[in-house]
Amino acid sequence: MRFTGLEELLKAEIGEDEKLKILAAQYIERLKEQKLLLDSTRILGDTSLSLKDAIRRVLRDIPDAFQYPEICEASFEYTTLSQERDILSPADGKQRRTGKYGL
Repeated sequence: MRFTGLEELLKAEIGEDEKLKILAAQYIERLKEQKLLLDSTRILGDTSLSLKDAIRRVLRDIPDAFQYPEICEASFEYTTLSQERDILSPADGKQRRTGKYGL
C-alpha cells in the first residue's frame, strides 16, 4: 500500500510498525531528493568547472535521487546558437552531435 499524505497514513487501518516503515521509506526518498538539490547547487556554483563539466556532474548524480536508480538515466539536451543540437550524458562524458535544425 502506498501513502503520500501523513493524515492518510495515520488513519490507515494497518499496524503501527507498518506505518513507521512506510514513513521511514518516504523520509529516505525525500532526503535523497534534497541531497541532489544541495549537491547540484554546489556543483553549479563551482566556478572552477566549465558549464559542460558541471552539467555532467549533476547528470551523474541524478539517478541516485530516484527511487529506482538502477533504471534511471539522465541526459541534457540543448541547442547551440548555430542551431546544432547536443546531448550531454554522464555515462561516457562525450557529446553526441545529433543534427542541425532550422527554425
